[in-house]
Amino acid sequence: PYDKMREISRIFRSVPIPDLPPFLAGGVGYFAERKDVKILHLKKDADSPAISPSDNGKVNYDAIWNGTYSISRYLYCYTNGKATGELKNYIDFILSPEGQKIVESMEYIPLPSKG
Repeated sequence: PYDKMREISRIFRSVPIPDLPPFLAGGVGYFAERKDVKILHLKKDADSPAISPSDNGKVNYDAIWNGTYSISRYLYCYTNGKATGELKNYIDFILSPEGQKIVESMEYIPLPSKG
């Protein structure tokens, strides 16, 4: 998967995005299993319970997917019209089980399973 991951990263960085500030050219991966980052519990408001994006060093997928951890968001792929050809194949790959395993291996949060 690392060869595909490198290729995906290379393709992503080679696509010009007009007016995109340099600090937005990448993304922030997840770090629940890292020992060098302090994970904070967050509250939506004063009356809400504090929610962590991780439990015992493991990603708390349910809290992220159901929105109780309030500062996560999806990453979107935008196209100029309906995706076709190689672009459609690329997006289909990202959404496939194999693509989602690569997403997870890059320390991003995969999409929730359907069903």
